[in-house]
Amino acid sequence: MDKEEDKEEDKVVPNPGSDEAIALGCSCPVLDNSHGKGYMGMEGIFVFSGGCAVHSTPLPHDEEEH
Repeated sequence: MDKEEDKEEDKVVPNPGSDEAIALGCSCPVLDNSHGKGYMGMEGIFVFSGGCAVHSTPLPHDEEEH
């Protein structure tokens, strides 16, 4: 494993709706996620946006070439 891969694994993804996530391009709901604290204040529970550049992941069939 090289240094670039180590850096990639060490990155912590900020909580959806937080200022840090928004700065990275997050489009998840801010108010629903209490500005990154969690849905309705519930720690660890979040509302995600399907098209979020930070938090969405491609579906397996989206990764295949057509």
